[in-house]
Amino acid sequence: MPEIKNTFTSGKMNKDLDERLLKKGEYRDAMNIQISTSEGSDVGAVENILGNIMLHDTFIIPNKSKCVGAIADEKNDVLYWFTFHRTKDAILKYDRKTNKVSPVLIDINKNVLNFSANNIITGINVIDNLLFWTDNRTEPKKINITNCEQGTDSTGLYHTRLIVKDKLIDYNIAPALTEDHITVIKKSPKQKLTVEEIYLEYNPSSTIYNFTEGYYGDDDGLYEINQRGFTTFTDFINEQKYNVGDVILLINSDEVGNLPEDSQISIELLEDLSGNTEYDNNPLPPNTFKFKVTVIDEFAPAGELTYNCLKQYEADGLLERKFSRFSYRYKYQDGEYSTFAPFTDVIFKPGKFEYDAFKAYNIGMENRLESLKLRNFITPETSEDVVQVDILYKESNSPIVYIVDKIKYNDYKDITVSATSSAADNYVTNAWLGNQYEIKSDLIYAALPANQILRPYDNVPRQALAQEVSGNRVIYANYLQNYDITDSEGNYFKPVLKSDYESRWYANKGYTQKYVGNLTSNPFILEEKILPLFGHKSLKSMRNYQVGLTYLDKYGRETPIFSNKNSIFKLPKKHGGFKTKINGQIITDTPSWAESYKIYVKETSSEYYNMAMSRVYRAEDGNIWMAFPSAERNKIDEDTFLILKKGADKNQPVKEKARYKVLAIENNAPDFIKTQTNIVGEIEVAGTNTTAHDSNPPTVDSRFFDISVSDWDGSNAPDISNLTDTLSVEWISVSGTYTSRYEITSVVKTTSAASDYTFTLNETFKTSDSWIYPSFPSAPLDASGLELNLRVRVYQNKVVNKPEFKGVFFVKISSDPIAEKFVFAATEKIVNYEVTNKINSHYFSDTNAPNVITGTTSSSNAGLDNSPGLTSSKEEWGALLDFGGGSQIGGFFIDEAFYRGVHYDTEDQFGRSSRSEGFQDQHLFNTDQFSIHPYSYQNLAGFGRGIFEEAGKHYVEISFSIGGINAAIHGGGQFNLENNATRLNQSGWDEDGHGGLGMHSEVPWDLSWDVAMQRYVDSEGGQADQLSQLQDKLNAGVIFKIFDDSVSNNIFRIVGSPEVIKRYNYTNYERVFSAYVEAMGTGNTANFINDLDSSLTTTGTYDGQGLTNDDANDIWKFFQKGQNRRTTFRLEVENISGGSSDLSKVILNNGKEILHADNSGTSSSFQIQFLKPSVPVKTKQIVSRNPVIWETEPKESADLNLFYEASDALPLVLDNKNFHRFIPKGSIVTCPSRPDIMNPYLTTTVKGFFNGKIELSNEIDSSSYQGAPAINGVIEDPYLVFTRPDTSYTSLKLDLTGYDVQSGPFYTIIPQVGKNPFALSWHNCYSFVNGVESNRLRDTFNSVTLDKGAIVSSTLDETYEMENRKSGLIYSGLYNSTSGVNNLNQFIQAEKITKDLNPTYGSIQKLYSRGGDLIAFCEDRVIKILANKDALFNADGNSNLVSTNRVLGEAVPFAGEYGISKNPESFASENYRAYFTDKQRGAVLRLSMDGLTPISAYGMDDYFKDHLKLSEKLIGSYDDKKDNYNITILDIEKTISYEEKVRGWSSFKSFVSESYGLSMANDYYTFEDGLIWRHHSDNPLTKRNTFYGRFVPSSVSTLLNDASDIVKTYKTINYEGSQSNVNLEATSVSSGYYNLRDIDGWSAESIVTNLQEGYVSEFIKKEGKWFNYIKGNDVSETLDIKTNEFSFQGIGKAESIVLDPSLYVQQPPVLIPGCMDPLADNYDPNATTDNGSCTYTTPIYGCTDSRASNYDPNATIDDNSCVMGLPGCTDPRASNYNPNATIDDGSCFMSPNPPVYGCTDPRALNYNPNATIDNGTCIMGVQGCIDPLADNYNPLANQDDGTCTYSTGIGPNSGGPGNNPSANGCTDPTALNYSSAALIDDGSCIYPTLTIQDTNDDD
Repeated sequence: MPEIKNTFTSGKMNKDLDERLLKKGEYRDAMNIQISTSEGSDVGAVENILGNIMLHDTFIIPNKSKCVGAIADEKNDVLYWFTFHRTKDAILKYDRKTNKVSPVLIDINKNVLNFSANNIITGINVIDNLLFWTDNRTEPKKINITNCEQGTDSTGLYHTRLIVKDKLIDYNIAPALTEDHITVIKKSPKQKLTVEEIYLEYNPSSTIYNFTEGYYGDDDGLYEINQRGFTTFTDFINEQKYNVGDVILLINSDEVGNLPEDSQISIELLEDLSGNTEYDNNPLPPNTFKFKVTVIDEFAPAGELTYNCLKQYEADGLLERKFSRFSYRYKYQDGEYSTFAPFTDVIFKPGKFEYDAFKAYNIGMENRLESLKLRNFITPETSEDVVQVDILYKESNSPIVYIVDKIKYNDYKDITVSATSSAADNYVTNAWLGNQYEIKSDLIYAALPANQILRPYDNVPRQALAQEVSGNRVIYANYLQNYDITDSEGNYFKPVLKSDYESRWYANKGYTQKYVGNLTSNPFILEEKILPLFGHKSLKSMRNYQVGLTYLDKYGRETPIFSNKNSIFKLPKKHGGFKTKINGQIITDTPSWAESYKIYVKETSSEYYNMAMSRVYRAEDGNIWMAFPSAERNKIDEDTFLILKKGADKNQPVKEKARYKVLAIENNAPDFIKTQTNIVGEIEVAGTNTTAHDSNPPTVDSRFFDISVSDWDGSNAPDISNLTDTLSVEWISVSGTYTSRYEITSVVKTTSAASDYTFTLNETFKTSDSWIYPSFPSAPLDASGLELNLRVRVYQNKVVNKPEFKGVFFVKISSDPIAEKFVFAATEKIVNYEVTNKINSHYFSDTNAPNVITGTTSSSNAGLDNSPGLTSSKEEWGALLDFGGGSQIGGFFIDEAFYRGVHYDTEDQFGRSSRSEGFQDQHLFNTDQFSIHPYSYQNLAGFGRGIFEEAGKHYVEISFSIGGINAAIHGGGQFNLENNATRLNQSGWDEDGHGGLGMHSEVPWDLSWDVAMQRYVDSEGGQADQLSQLQDKLNAGVIFKIFDDSVSNNIFRIVGSPEVIKRYNYTNYERVFSAYVEAMGTGNTANFINDLDSSLTTTGTYDGQGLTNDDANDIWKFFQKGQNRRTTFRLEVENISGGSSDLSKVILNNGKEILHADNSGTSSSFQIQFLKPSVPVKTKQIVSRNPVIWETEPKESADLNLFYEASDALPLVLDNKNFHRFIPKGSIVTCPSRPDIMNPYLTTTVKGFFNGKIELSNEIDSSSYQGAPAINGVIEDPYLVFTRPDTSYTSLKLDLTGYDVQSGPFYTIIPQVGKNPFALSWHNCYSFVNGVESNRLRDTFNSVTLDKGAIVSSTLDETYEMENRKSGLIYSGLYNSTSGVNNLNQFIQAEKITKDLNPTYGSIQKLYSRGGDLIAFCEDRVIKILANKDALFNADGNSNLVSTNRVLGEAVPFAGEYGISKNPESFASENYRAYFTDKQRGAVLRLSMDGLTPISAYGMDDYFKDHLKLSEKLIGSYDDKKDNYNITILDIEKTISYEEKVRGWSSFKSFVSESYGLSMANDYYTFEDGLIWRHHSDNPLTKRNTFYGRFVPSSVSTLLNDASDIVKTYKTINYEGSQSNVNLEATSVSSGYYNLRDIDGWSAESIVTNLQEGYVSEFIKKEGKWFNYIKGNDVSETLDIKTNEFSFQGIGKAESIVLDPSLYVQQPPVLIPGCMDPLADNYDPNATTDNGSCTYTTPIYGCTDSRASNYDPNATIDDNSCVMGLPGCTDPRASNYNPNATIDDGSCFMSPNPPVYGCTDPRALNYNPNATIDNGTCIMGVQGCIDPLADNYNPLANQDDGTCTYSTGIGPNSGGPGNNPSANGCTDPTALNYSSAALIDDGSCIYPTLTIQDTNDDD
């Protein structure tokens, strides 16, 4: 009997092929089977499979937990998996070696692991003992597995605790584990170290002693070395004293010099004699010591003298010549280092200013630090797993950060502390426990890597989807970074802050923080006296500053800088002598995510130098030559500007601008300086002796004059005509006024009798010196017109080389009054003054005005005699401004007269430059006197103050008015309401700052007071020139005198810059404008006219009774008159000649009258002469030991957008842990706005904080706290200000809600402090109070400068916002377990640690490290990224791999348009292969060394396309034991296995892992309900086909249809294998036997042919096989089976069959089975059906897959060489791009023209003549019959050639079978219902199938 056999040789399912094409050995469907074959056998056996067994019970985790992630640590044979439950999250471990499951981490609190049931974690790695994972929801995390196990109870009932072995924290005392303990990012310290500085205090004091008397009073001359004595020291500072053994330096207090350099005597203290009575009946006073002399100068003064004393220090101070900052960082127990804490301010304490020009360096700029303690590196926020603190050190001018020491918990104890002040309570601790570290030397430990200073924070992603370890780094992809700047309601905003400076003058006391018992936790404040001229940290004046802020999250991630124009300010020079700091306040709300903020400062000026002038020389050309030590030469060049900071012999700053361009530099002394001047002679030329100039006196514009020989020689002077040296001459008045000094070119004796010397000058006599003729120019220029007692002096000049010219260089600058005042030493007695200019002035006053000094009241005219507040008319001012002369000439006057208003320019009405944002938007017509506007008017009347004294200073107000000139300032044209309205914008000013109301468009309104505008209206320019001359002279330092002062020679100097006031005389613009606004609002011109009229006091026509438009035009013109405005200069003056500074005593007491408005009196004018010093006699150089200090101006500011860290990370909301950062203990408490609530006699400090309450050392008056002054009309509670130990301050408010009085030192605070005022300790220089500011050690060239900060940040050009870097990768620092380096938490943004892939590839879902490269699985592509190497391209375009320092190199996509979609959970790997799904494309893929292969195409293509899309999650895993890739489709609850050895899908499996499956040590594990199950276990309890306790029988559906062309009738079926299924049957014995029990085994569940279904009741074992007959399902007798519908080959019995033979046209062909392969050894050419019997002698290896590009049709054995895909050009840019190609064969070439794709074969039916690239679509024409009904139908033809032929009655138009349904049927001879009569296949073919089911769970 013929058999049809299926040997299962292929061992894989095939659901793709038509059943007729299914290959032998493949099967249609299978469940829970495996195919086993013996080695070398071609026979496969179907087996059922072992199930799985649970490896632990549920006691550790709650029932119905869920596994959300897992990883195998194959190196250690352990598995870790993550479980979620609504009550507890956990990490569990299975140890294969012990076969035990134990908890690693238990999260009872549900706030540590934060797992989610719906989120499968796919990024998990193990590195040594560290477990890393990321879940794309929370912070990436890492745990130390061992420590977590030790901190976890084995029962899993308790929350895991933090174990820290290095700190002896075991389970019994360990705190609960928190999320912060397990994040990859590690918290950094956010608070600066508290610095306790002890400086070299020289302990200045004084003593009185006589070192010329012996020990017992014997007079034996000066003491000798070792001679003894005793003395008492007094005048100590800060309650200090000396100790036995100290060496004390002494200098006579009357000597010029400084200690310690100039000491004359030194003594060593031998014994403290305080209270001793041995030498006196009374106890000796405190600080009395017995001493011996150690050094005594032989020139030490004799006698009892007062000595200044200082303690001598043998060694240099600590960090003496360094600008040092300190910081610290934490080391965590797994080896990670945090970023740096904010660095301290530079620890540098300048000494007393002593910039000795002879030594050429500033001794004061040496560090006086003696010892240093750093405290508070352990804070309440320090994490418990910190095991080491590194003390860090950095110097200015160097980016290197050094480790000073490493502090550990168990370090040696060597620090003594005490809880009380009693020594008995002392105990010894170590630096960690004492929270302090003492810097004892300059030694350092080691340098840190340079990249650490570039690491302000770690840019660890906030969330990440993908994670992998490659090259000993952690790499994240598809990550989230940055934040959105939103408030608590989610609204976006831009942070804004405001900042300014605050300055304080030198104070004589300060505060130092000390510690009770040396306990860091118990600080207290010690008041100390501050010595004058000692440097203090400050802001450098004359610099621009900008303040910015950053926000930080709780881990220290930091935003870029936010800044705005409100945070920019410039510090004026006048603050150079102050202690200045930056203050500020954040205006906007804080981001909801932010925990703290930092302040940064930008100041970008380049370097500057201080220079001490050694000598100064007056040059005859009016300039100044200065000598500097040669050591200063490199500080200056001829492009330098010098700024005068401190004057000679003065210790006050020069506040004036005092900026001078260097005119020349000479390395050798110029001849002028080497010239010595001596007086040749001097005689009187006018007065009693009137003959000296009789013949030819000096005259203006002449170079010649004579002196009588007899008069000259009679003065015992030498004959001038015989002198050969250079001569010069000058004239001197009796009052001490000097003319210019003129150089004499020749002197000859003229006239025959040689009676006169004739002098020739090198220049003409100056007009400015015409004062020697008091009545010039009206008086004749002869001897009779000379000033009485005038004298002439002649000088002789000689060149002399002096030693002082060596070792110096010379700088020339121009001279001005400021330089004259400050550059020349106070010891110089200047007696010569030259007149440089002069003006006539008057004195105006209202008789009823306040502060009138003297004068008489005029009775003829009321004039300006009005009470304050009343108006004054233009006529009155017009009368006044003729100055009593009858014509309106204008001019100068001392001003005590009435004014109507004041005009302000770019400053507010208080003279302050506005820095308020938006100040230009204020309206002009805003009459609020506190409003700010660039052109603002104060609507207040007042009176000039004339000459007055205020706060001990003397002032004078001098005004100028252009008087009665009738030209109007502002055009004076017709006033027209409508026309002028169009020129007025909202603020009253056009875009150029010009006003409306008839003003000249080219003249800004405020310029109407300026000189240029005065000239505009003053055609002659006379008065304007006077004003110009006055303005040029009214500068700080200008010297003047009142020429009419005949009582004394009083010389005055102007102090500081004058205040310029612009006043309206009788009406102001505000009133005119207000009337205009009203008229505009009402449309009533008459109202405007009336208002205008009422605003003026007029006479005549304008009487207030109503005005016409013409009248209004006149009034408008009058308003614009020059007589309506005057410019007032308010000058502070001082008398430098020793007299009174009250000018009134000079002016009024010398007969000068006050002029009133009436013109009945005479003009009482006086003359003001402006002077300059003349060159002194004999010497032109000045030397000072307290020299002039100059500062070089920075030549340029670096245009860098760099901000420097300037604060701690200040918390935004205070709590118990962060309060210390905001207000450290020991901070001093004040309340500046309400000082009355503080006790003024006590220093109040902060003692602590707990639960929202602050503890203070003293009570405050909280009952009065809420009564703060009104601010902008709103009563606000005042801020308490807390000055911190580093001198910065913060502030907060108390919360007294519900309290009337809160007693005790505890006060509830308002914890939200993000918008509270603050001030910084940041500084960029040291100020010595005297104006000198230094940032350079010793102020020497090339010495170290004070840096502006250690940490730098910048603003961001683009918007800062949250970024989801879906295509981005970011990597960490290195890990090296051998060296102990763990930088896996270090993500240093400055090192370019990111890489972005092409976003068209889709987001990165999974990372996989393979062979040293990194594979990125994106949604739409798979990318290979070269790791730790990169690609260099050759000229031919091919790439070579090279090693580089790039961690992530070139990204190369794999061929094939596949990705992982969004199912990273489908990924699984084994060795070099990786498997995953692409749901988007319905494919399952394998990535191997030959690229991507869609393995779903191996018989399951349609299935996966239909089913992958049905499930959101696709769980992939690899079963090492069975070499299966399992893909679980959750939503259909099936797992499908791909078997590599059969290259196909072997079976469905009934297990469905809830999230993960993984292999370890050749075992396979899955999870259900959070429990781990092992598959294929050899445990006897493991049941077959039973997964998670649920049994599902094995089954396989196969096809038995070898001879498909033969009609078959199936009668029996048998199988070879294990036990058959047996069903219990005990009720009937008719069959001859019965079954007593059920036996599980194989059964034929159903047998289906194309015609009928059948079954086998059970199998009977016979001859080693299981056998039985096939029983058909009986056909009902009532069913009428019509044989004309099909051929009947059934397997059951049939009844009532009707057979119609006429329907059969032909008999089926005879089938001849055999081998049909011509390559086979037993090929049978006569065979018509292949029976599978072919045999081969020589196998042919190759690719047997017809879909592969390298398919070999002759291959008999597949060698796995198949390359799936189509070769061709895959570059879309190429001319020959093939869109169907999947493998690039290197054939791409580029064309300048865009490619045209199509068929390029002209023979093809679809030939495209325009196509340039053949895309493989050509359809070649084949002629023939294309009608399938024709007898000669050609299935290959595609072009009908008209040759079709048809049988009779058959054809398109016949009635034959072509149109006869009976001609339709199955035309496939292999089908069960094949019909030879059928002419047309109707698709009804049925093929035989067989389904076998195994119900046995045994083999």
